[in-house]
Parts: sequence; C-alpha cells; structure tokens
Amino acid sequence: YQRRVHGIANPSMADPYFAPFRYFDWFEGHSWALGIVADPNGRNQESTSEAVNAWYGMYLYGDATKNLELRTLGEAMLLLETHSTNIYWHVHGHQIYPPAYEHKMVGIVADLLVEFQTFFGQAGYFVHGIQILPITPVVHLMFHPKWVATAFPLFKNFCDGDPFCTTSGFVTFMIAEGALVDKEEAWTAAQKLSDDVFDISCAGGNGNSRTNTLFFIAAWGNHPSPKWPAEESELCKAEGRVHTAA
Repeated sequence: YQRRVHGIANPSMADPYFAPFRYFDWFEGHSWALGIVADPNGRNQESTSEAVNAWYGMYLYGDATKNLELRTLGEAMLLLETHSTNIYWHVHGHQIYPPAYEHKMVGIVADLLVEFQTFFGQAGYFVHGIQILPITPVVHLMFHPKWVATAFPLFKNFCDGDPFCTTSGFVTFMIAEGALVDKEEAWTAAQKLSDDVFDISCAGGNGNSRTNTLFFIAAWGNHPSPKWPAEESELCKAEGRVHTAA
C-alpha cells in the first residue's frame, strides 16, 4: 500500500520510481486531474471530493500504521484541497469569478476557464453531485454551512426537476448534502429511496449504500463545528485537525 501512496503523492525528490506529488499542486493548493495530455485550456480538475478522499486515505493509512510523517502530509494536503474547494469550486458571491458566472458551484476548473458541467453531462445535479462523492466522513469539512444554505436549494431544484436524478443514483448525493441543512428531512428521504438506487446497475448510486448514507446523515447532519477550514488562517499548524469520528 505504501507504493500506492507514493504513486499519487510521493514526497521524495530522490525516489527514482515515482514522480513527486504527481497530482497535487502546492502553488495552486489543489490537485489537477489531467496529466501530461495536452489540452488547449490547460490542466483541469472536476471532482474535488475525490481528491480530498485520496488525501484522507493517506491520513488514515498514516494513522493506522503509526507513520506520523505520512499522516501529517495527508492531513496537510486534505486541508489545503478543502480550502481551495471553498475558493475555486464553491462560489461565495463574486470574490473570484465575474458576475457573469451565476452559479454557486463549479463543475470543472481548468487553467484557462471554469465550467458549469461535468465530463459526463451538463445537468445541474451532476455538477453538484460530483463534488460530494464518494460519501465519507471527511467530505463534511468541504461544505461550509453558510454556503450550503444557499447552494443546496439549487441542487434540490435540479434534482426534483428531472427523474433521472433519482434513476441515476445522484439523488443520494443530494440527500447527503441536504443533511447539512436539515438532518431529519434527509433521514426520511434516505429511508424512502428505492433499493434500485443502490443497485450495481445504477451509475451514481452503486458506489454508495443506504447504510452509508444514513450513517453520514446521523453523524454529520447539522454538524455544529465551530471552525471550518475555509475560515482558518493557519490550516496545518495544529496536529490532529482532521476529526472524523462521530
């Protein structure tokens, strides 16, 4: 497993087998999903939550193996990715983008543009949903309560207006995000979902389960955290900042 970690985030310049920090850009503060393939718009990243979960995996592996350096590195990358998510993907007013960009979420950030779409579709619930999957304890850190309060209703409207949001399984991501606004409503909605939503044939829901969704809702719904990474000036100063126990 250590080799897999080095495959995506090798910290050593002296390692002859793996590139240093293959995906993570320390200058930008987030990952790039596009590698050496040429693209007229430069590098890009779609799903921030997938990147956050990669560094979460590093953090957990370092914690489980008592490797403090690996744990600390995973934590630092996780918190930086989370911080950048709340700057470049979660739109707070017009601090970054001009008023012409009227959305609360960005689907793809590239060097030269931002897009309200995904690589697999333009539906609004795809754009919102891709930024919360896979649903794990750590993703709640990405969603500032003030931002969710204004962005979630848009996600819900996109989903309610198209039956494919349910049949594709993306409804599970909408419900998970909704738990950060109304825990009880999300719990009820998750219990009412058809088993088909989590079937292996369901592209959006097959990586999730009802049990995992209910756990996330119960553990992190209306989470009263007094501090959020996007508000902290010294993200990585304190050891053990990542809290994922319910």
